[in-house]
Amino acid sequence: MNEGRTPALLLLGLTLSACGGGTSGPTSGAPELLAISPADGAVGVHNDTNIELSFSQSMNRASVEAAYVSFSEGLRREQVTFVWNANSTKVTIDPKTDLKYADGTAAPITYAFLVGASAAGQSGKTLNETEASFKTARRFTATLGSQAALDGYTSGHEAAYSNNVVGFSPARTGGMTDMLPDVGSATVSVRAFYSFDLSGVPLSVAPDDISAATLSLEQVNVYPATAYANMSTAAEHLILEHVNYGAQLTTSDFGTPALDLVTSSFSTDATYTRRSADVLAQIRNDLANRADRGNRAQFRLRFPKDQPEGNYGFAEFATAEDAARAPGLEIHYLAP
Repeated sequence: MNEGRTPALLLLGLTLSACGGGTSGPTSGAPELLAISPADGAVGVHNDTNIELSFSQSMNRASVEAAYVSFSEGLRREQVTFVWNANSTKVTIDPKTDLKYADGTAAPITYAFLVGASAAGQSGKTLNETEASFKTARRFTATLGSQAALDGYTSGHEAAYSNNVVGFSPARTGGMTDMLPDVGSATVSVRAFYSFDLSGVPLSVAPDDISAATLSLEQVNVYPATAYANMSTAAEHLILEHVNYGAQLTTSDFGTPALDLVTSSFSTDATYTRRSADVLAQIRNDLANRADRGNRAQFRLRFPKDQPEGNYGFAEFATAEDAARAPGLEIHYLAP
C-alpha cells in the first residue's frame, strides 16, 4: 500500500539531508558563531544572567566545552554548566553561583571568556577563536526620608482635631476622642499615612533593577497600654498597606482602596522601637507607575478594628519632623 509513496519520501529525505535537515544550518563549511548573549561589551548585566552561544551548524559538544576558557572567577570551566539544545546549535553556559556586583563607588566587574579554535562543527571544520566580555551592574543604595508635607493622619470624618494632621510628629493610628459636629465628644478611628519622594532613584532605573527595599518606622507612643489588645484581632495587628493618596492628604484617603497589602502584622505590641517591612514589590510597582503617582511611594497604617465598634486605643509613629526617629525607605538598585 505504501509502494507508491516511497520515491516521494526518499526524495524528501534526500532533500532535507542535502540542506542539513532544515534545522542545523549548513554543514559543508566551517562553523560560525552567530550570536553571543550578553553581547560583547555589554554593561549593567544582572548577576543571574547566563551566557548563550548560537552556532551556524550543529557542533561537537565535547570540543566546544573543551575549547571554552575563562579566567574570571565564577565563569571558569569547572564553575559553569553547559546546557545544549536538541540539535547542538545553541549552548547555554550557566554559572553554578551568581556572579558578583561591585558597589556603586567601585569600578564595574568585568567577566571575559573565549571559545578557542579547537571547537568543531559537524562538518569537521573548526570555529575561529572568539573572545567576549561584559560587565555586571553596580549596586547602589538610596536612603530616602519621608515627606513632611504629606505625613500625617486623618479620621475621615468632619472632626475638630484628627483631620489631615500633617506637619506634626507623630502620626496616629487607632481610635481617639474627637469633637464631631452635632455630636460632640466621640471616639473616631484614625489612620496614619507616609509618603516618600522617589527622585533619589535615577529615572534610568527599571523596576527589575530594584534588588531590595525596606520601609522603617519608629513607634513612639501607645495609649492606653492595652491599645493593641483593644484594636487587633487574632489574625491581624497593625496593618501596613501600599496606597496612592497623591499630592495632598484628605479625609477621603482614610478609606481610599489599598493598592495592595504589605503586611497584616507590621507591629504587634506596644514596645517603643523601630519596625521595618520588606516593600520590594511595592517600590517596583511605584517605579512602573512613576508618572501617574507623582514619583512617590505612599503607605498607610491602620488597625483592623474601626469605630464605632466601641474600641479605643492608638499607636503613634514618628514622622519626618522628628529627625532623630524619622521614617526611612532604603532602596538598593542596580545600574551600569
